[in-house]
This record gives sequence, C-alpha cells and structure tokens, in this order.
Amino acid sequence: MVATFLSNWSLASRQPIDKWSASTVVLCCFLLGPVAALLLTAFGDSGGLWTHLVDTVLGTYVVNTLALMGGVGVVAVLFG
Repeated sequence: MVATFLSNWSLASRQPIDKWSASTVVLCCFLLGPVAALLLTAFGDSGGLWTHLVDTVLGTYVVNTLALMGGVGVVAVLFG
C-alpha cells in the first residue's frame, strides 16, 4: 500500500496535497519537536556530563540494556 502510494506520488505530478497528508506532516513535525530538542541538548555543550557518565554508570547501563534486549528477543522467539 505504501509502495503503491510512493510510486504514484511525486513532486512533479503537481497533484494538490489533501488535508489529511498536510495534517499528518504537521502532526509528525509537532511530535518530533521534543525528540529534536533532546538530541540538541544531548549533543550540545554538556559541561563534562558525558565524561562523568562514562566514568561512572554508562558501562553498566549499556550492559543492562543489551541483556534486556537479548532477554526480550529470546522470549519473543519462544512465545512468538
């Protein structure tokens, strides 16, 4: 369905954009705003926060996250 839509839709077709498509784009931009703000904050000047996290807790968090992902994968394979 999506592939058919994308193959039929192009900017060169000069088809008017309907209100559903426009409202979907606006809603997505609105919902991605907080995510963009978090990314800008995370990769901005943190005043040594990342160094502190790497030295103290980041390794443990990464190991725990990988273990959780593995456990969820095993349960998903077993119970489908």
